[in-house]
Amino acid sequence: MIAKISPMLSWLDTSEYPPKALESCFRRALIFPYHRSFALAEKCQKDAAKILKHGREAVTKVLLELKALFSRRDPFYLFNQLYIEDYLIWMQSRASAENLEQLAKNAKHIKITKASLGLDLDMLEKAALLVMEDGEMEEDADITTMEEAMKQLGIELGADGEFHSELEREMIENMENQERTPQVGITEL
Repeated sequence: MIAKISPMLSWLDTSEYPPKALESCFRRALIFPYHRSFALAEKCQKDAAKILKHGREAVTKVLLELKALFSRRDPFYLFNQLYIEDYLIWMQSRASAENLEQLAKNAKHIKITKASLGLDLDMLEKAALLVMEDGEMEEDADITTMEEAMKQLGIELGADGEFHSELEREMIENMENQERTPQVGITEL
């Protein structure tokens, strides 16, 4: 999932400006994963800023974990060769603490809004709320319909918490009657 959310890893899209890079990450985080949450994307932004604030060692550690993760999967090892190894070398040899600290401050203070993503999130959230409210109304109607259908089929909820039907009772009675009555075989005639 990391490769899908990162514009650089998924689409080889690099950005010179941190706000544009963050917008791309937010956009992808709200489109691709199963759990889509703007608040979660904001939390990830804060976590990334904290990692950058802790300096070269923290960033190097995360890159090494990412490299290990990518090396375990077949197509993803290419990301290591294309990007991660070069970032590791750059981080260890050329990255300055001042630049990382400034990047951390910038990343922390960049404000991404729902409107800036161009996904009409406000409209989609309102539509989702309407659908959920409509679904709750339909669920109430379904419960009544379900109860009526159970009554029509002769199904009721017993004291034991199990569903019982008239047909089931008749079948049990027939089986008990067959067990009580002796079977007359051909040899007995």
